[in-house]
Formats: sequence, C-alpha cells, structure tokens
Amino acid sequence: SLFLISQDGKIIVWAHNAHIMKKTSEASYRKKVFGEFVHEQYGANSITIGQYAGSGHFEHMLGEKCDLSVLPADCLEKYILSEYSEEVSFENNFTKEFFINPLATLHCSSTVDVLKIADHYDALLLHKSGTAPARI
Repeated sequence: SLFLISQDGKIIVWAHNAHIMKKTSEASYRKKVFGEFVHEQYGANSITIGQYAGSGHFEHMLGEKCDLSVLPADCLEKYILSEYSEEVSFENNFTKEFFINPLATLHCSSTVDVLKIADHYDALLLHKSGTAPARI
C-alpha cells in the first residue's frame, strides 16, 4: 500500500481493490477492510476508485502468477475489453447493467468473486491491458 498526504490535507491511499472497497464481499471476507472504515468515518468526503484490467497478468503476494485471460466470459475484466475502446478509461457513472447487477471479477490470487460494482466503489479506472510491476 502507498499513503500520500497533500499539502491541503487530502490523503490518498493506493492499495489492492480488496482493501479499499466500501463494502466487503460477503463471499470472500469475514472482517471489515480498510475501505469500509474510511467510508464509515468520512462518508461522502471519501472516494473509492477500483482499478481493473481486461487482460494481462500479475503476481500474487505469495508469488503465484495470475493470468487474466483465463477468467470467465461474463466477468468485469472481459466487459472492459468489449465495452471500452480507449486503452485507459475512467468510469464513475454506474448506470450500465454490468455495474449494478452482480458480476464476477478477479479479486485475490486467482479467486473469482461476485460483486455489485456500484456497492463497492465510487469509480473505476479501467485498463485494456495491464501487467503489475514485480513486488518490491
């Protein structure tokens, strides 16, 4: 995770989607995550931006390599590839059906979870393709 504090007192926390969600997934988590505490404390003064890629790969914190191409066809990552023409898109208008209905998405490791995106984030940063840098 990365914490940045600006001169005007705003705080930016850059962390894994699973840690910044406004509401944890019932299926995946039993305890509150950081994002829930922030949302409860600051409400409308906090903004949660999830980040997803339609293709690429990353390495899980335990060293497991995860490939986005092996995900189910009806998941968020595949919608990014089919619904957005730009390499990087910012979405904060969750009126599209796949944001307000339960949808599969990759979460931790190679675990696919079902989320209602609009319940968990205020906006999304969507990448057509992305490969996370190696762990430090």
